[in-house]
Amino acid sequence: MIWLLLGVCFLTNCKKPSGDPSPEEKAKKIWVADRVSENSTVVYERNGSTQIRNYSAFRLDLSSPPSAILTEVDGTILRGQYEIRGRNQLLLSGLTPIPTGTDGSISYTMTFVDEVLELVQTTSNLKTGHTKNTYRLVNP
Repeated sequence: MIWLLLGVCFLTNCKKPSGDPSPEEKAKKIWVADRVSENSTVVYERNGSTQIRNYSAFRLDLSSPPSAILTEVDGTILRGQYEIRGRNQLLLSGLTPIPTGTDGSISYTMTFVDEVLELVQTTSNLKTGHTKNTYRLVNP
């Protein structure tokens, strides 16, 4: 029996089956804002004419798991950890300094479409006037 298994492994080069990368692998990048909506109103487009609020400094660094570095819209840099729960929830935790109105955690629903990461903040953002924000992020 062992010879049969070794033979199969040899013939298939013991390769891992191909398929979609895991959410953890897809997320493991540095992300910048491409388009941001606050309460469903587009307030920022990186290469567009909408610049109601300047999100050019917004950056989410998930490139060194489990460390996370979030640069908020106002330039504040938050450092902590991240965890992906299931296939569609991103949790930033242990953030310092602690974001206003939180326990040091920010949660998002996440969706990947090609090379785009879309995050919907699950709670309102105090820095933007208690808005519920949606971030379309790209890897620069």
